[in-house]
Amino acid sequence: MPLSVIKRSLNAAGIKTVPGLPGDFQSSREWGNEAETHQQRWMWSVIQSSSGTALGTLVNVIHHDHTAFRVPHAPDVIALLETDKPAIELALSSRSADFAAALEFAVWYASHLELQGADTLELQGADTLELNTAADLEPAQW
Repeated sequence: MPLSVIKRSLNAAGIKTVPGLPGDFQSSREWGNEAETHQQRWMWSVIQSSSGTALGTLVNVIHHDHTAFRVPHAPDVIALLETDKPAIELALSSRSADFAAALEFAVWYASHLELQGADTLELQGADTLELNTAADLEPAQW
């Protein structure tokens, strides 16, 4: 079922996703095989009632290939009862050692830029984005 259909169905039922589906790329985690032909990116959205009560979390597992425009496996969806970030990360870490070992994208990317000697990212048509290194961030900022 296309993501657009899922979004419309949730909206019609008065259910919100925070962040919007499929989730926040900055807090996602990715890993895969050494050849980079089968990568996984896990990102999530907390499901909320129309009154804002957190009901659970949908985790989207996106399989992809870094070497070609190819999707090696259909997406997976994991449902969790946990709704706050530390509990979500703990639940996913207990489910997958790969998830536990992977860095959050924002932390990984800051480290990547630091290794290349950069501390800012130039965005086309936008102002310069200041990036914090992983060491500069408190866990609550992840």
